[in-house]
Amino acid sequence: MDPPADAGETVGTGALLTGTLQATAVTVWIDPGIIRGWLPSGVRFEDSPPDPYPLSVVWGAQLNVTAYPGGQRFPFPWRLSYAEIITAVPNLQLDPISGIDYDGPVTYLPRLYMNSWRAALLGRAFYGFSKAYARIEATESAFRAADRHGHALMSANIVDDSGTPSQGTTCSDLFEQPVVLKAAGRLLAARFETDLARKPAQPVSVDFELRPRLLSYLPAIRRQAPGIDREPGGGYRFSTDWSLRPLAATNTESTQN
Repeated sequence: MDPPADAGETVGTGALLTGTLQATAVTVWIDPGIIRGWLPSGVRFEDSPPDPYPLSVVWGAQLNVTAYPGGQRFPFPWRLSYAEIITAVPNLQLDPISGIDYDGPVTYLPRLYMNSWRAALLGRAFYGFSKAYARIEATESAFRAADRHGHALMSANIVDDSGTPSQGTTCSDLFEQPVVLKAAGRLLAARFETDLARKPAQPVSVDFELRPRLLSYLPAIRRQAPGIDREPGGGYRFSTDWSLRPLAATNTESTQN
């Protein structure tokens, strides 16, 4: 079901973060047993999850990211720009033990990587986000990432960007569902508010490789994904302004079941 009408309302300070994301995304399908090992207590699959299960991987540039640890009137004085990898598992459910008064669906973000120590440390200091530093080399068509020890995490090359743009629909699972992150030993539910519904996503064919160090127990994956206009879960490129806001929601349906 969709989040309640008040799911986008702010709690206390309003937006936690704002910025602009210019990125490429693909979806791969893997053994749900592997994904189950990533899920923290309180986050679970829906009944009878598909096998294999989708994992979205997004990589690109975060621009002018601003934090609001003291509320909307008191932004942190630095605006940070950096490269980032976002891993995302959509269509999950929350149990009461999660401490979040909303049952789903949600997208869980098991790991975020960025090439800015400052951004990673500030995210942990302000909000408790579990973010990891990565060595990232990026151009408009190529992306390479390794962990801080130099072990490869992923690589990607855009091989064709001639597909017909698609208006917003490609990002529905990843950005319309509330997201859940680990934050300072608890779970934080938040909503990415974007303008993707007003912007087309550009289908791209991507030759990419995901390495096991990207996520625990992830098998090595290498393939060339066609554009999303030719295959569900295929590659696409997009740009969006965004804000991350805490989720304030009461799931009225769950109280009736």
